[in-house]
Amino acid sequence: MGSRLARALLVVNVPSAKYYDLPCRQACNAPRLSLCLLKWMDSMRLSHLLANRLTPLLLLAALSLAPALAQEEAYKSDASVQFFGTFGTHNIPNAMGQTATLTGGVLGSYRYFLDDNNGFEVNYGWAPGSEKYANFPATTEIGVNSDEFTAAYVARLPGPRWSPFGLIGAGAVVFDPQVSPLSMQARGALLWGGGVDFNATHRYFLRAEYRGLFFSSPDFDQAILHLDKTWDVRNEATIGFGVRF
Repeated sequence: MGSRLARALLVVNVPSAKYYDLPCRQACNAPRLSLCLLKWMDSMRLSHLLANRLTPLLLLAALSLAPALAQEEAYKSDASVQFFGTFGTHNIPNAMGQTATLTGGVLGSYRYFLDDNNGFEVNYGWAPGSEKYANFPATTEIGVNSDEFTAAYVARLPGPRWSPFGLIGAGAVVFDPQVSPLSMQARGALLWGGGVDFNATHRYFLRAEYRGLFFSSPDFDQAILHLDKTWDVRNEATIGFGVRF
């Protein structure tokens, strides 16, 4: 810009000259040179003004679009809270007439995905309930709260709206009897299940899930309950919500 302006000013004193250096793109006689100069300077000011105004807006737009374009890749973790009810709980074998009452509880889960399809989860669940023993002189019922601590491998098929998944893992169920002198007891457990996430948005989802737990029935360190060992299968149906981050 400086060189063009200098060349234009250098020839102002030549009245009959024709000048093509100016951005006017037309020949200018010396009497009209000042008008051409003014037009050229105005156009340069306008260009500079537009550049100053548009550059911040373009940068802001680019920064705002970047997270939106990358958010599918960014969310590798999720956390959920689910409410569950037990159904079809039974014992193998059942010679002692032991049964666990149907109950409901709450389950918290955290998942981390290595890629779109494979990940791991840890869970904690709590539920009140009771254990019944029928083959005594009278049916005996023991109030028991249970805590679940589990971890599992998760396989999923992510989709724009529905994301089905399956899981298999292990953990422990801790039984806390509400009567004395019975003591708290933990049992190892196998875990399997599956379900689906309904994606309300990219971050928030609803989850419906089935979970099955297989473990040794609690005997609370009482010999009379240990005479005929049984195994429990606990089936849980859950519904809840979660967030990805």
